[in-house]
Amino acid sequence: MAKKDLIQVMIKPVSSSCNMDCAYCFYKDEERNRSEKTCKRISDDVIDALLSRLESSCINAHLMFQGGEPTLASLDFYKSLLEKEKSIAPDVTFYHSFQTNGLLIDDKWASFFHDNNFLVGLSFDGGVRINDIYRLDSDKNETSRRVLKSALILERNQVRFNVLVVVTKEVADNVNYVWQSMISHNFLFQQYIPVLPPLSGEKREYELDWQSYLEFLKKLFDFWFESLKTDYVSIRLFEDMMDTFLGFAPESCELRGKCGKNYVLEADGSVYPCDFYCLDEYCLGSILTSSFSDLDKKRKEIGFCTVNSWKKCNDDKCYMPGCFGGCKRYHDKDGSYFYCQTFRDFTPYMFSRVKPLLDTIRNTFGSSMSFTQYLLEYNRDRR
Repeated sequence: MAKKDLIQVMIKPVSSSCNMDCAYCFYKDEERNRSEKTCKRISDDVIDALLSRLESSCINAHLMFQGGEPTLASLDFYKSLLEKEKSIAPDVTFYHSFQTNGLLIDDKWASFFHDNNFLVGLSFDGGVRINDIYRLDSDKNETSRRVLKSALILERNQVRFNVLVVVTKEVADNVNYVWQSMISHNFLFQQYIPVLPPLSGEKREYELDWQSYLEFLKKLFDFWFESLKTDYVSIRLFEDMMDTFLGFAPESCELRGKCGKNYVLEADGSVYPCDFYCLDEYCLGSILTSSFSDLDKKRKEIGFCTVNSWKKCNDDKCYMPGCFGGCKRYHDKDGSYFYCQTFRDFTPYMFSRVKPLLDTIRNTFGSSMSFTQYLLEYNRDRR
């Protein structure tokens, strides 16, 4: 069998273990709903099995480390893993990314990330006042000042990093404050992800409604679009939508209308199809006993497919090209997408404002230039 070009594996090296106790943590919620808890550090046997299977299955591998908090595995763990990559999977080219709450980041960690070309995601909910509502450490202490210190350490060591904001109702209601805070800290690479409701379906005070998310997106877009005149501020959702308007396939699965063929590796070796679905009924097998082909077969058996996974909305009032109704974890029990009306209203609002820029890109570059490429070229020329 020919090797795949790329396999992406999200690794949970310490499962849901964490030095923070975020009120909205979806992964601790998932762990509570599994029959087997896996709060331990991943073993050498699991890592060796993963690397061996990657060596026989692919040319390139993207390893994404998340948690819980992946720094709890220790820096020596990652140094050892990179050495094992060379010895167990010498024919694979590896790429690495790392999502952290930042509490343990120091110059040693930052130097390691820089020297090994890790892309780092730093979790911070926009501003000190809002971040410290829900993102407290395990002793219930505020975390903002430590996270901002970590950002300075990453910046000083020239680490590539973006800032991930979980959009709670407080974030949505304070978009001006969040934007100004992000810009004041020079966080020019930003991601915004709507908070997930608990699996129980119980309503929580941090949850968004479609109207507040709509107003948030409109205001955030206005700030972002205005910023393009002076700074290169990257917001993944807006760039992805711009690429969709230009006829390119979006990067994010919620806009593609299908799940990517990803693998989430838990600390005990169990494998799941998505970070949002690390639940018993979605377990694909164990990396200790299953090949990637076996895992893919199980994915198909349980109906977690990669083509047209979710219901397509055929409503002619929906302006989003290729939208299949968002990520399934943002659907209620009857299958309705929480934010259908949000994007039904937001997409034409955005499109009407960006159309002159889209026309300029098409007229200048034809159909060969994505918006992401355009931004890189535009800012390179401007410098």
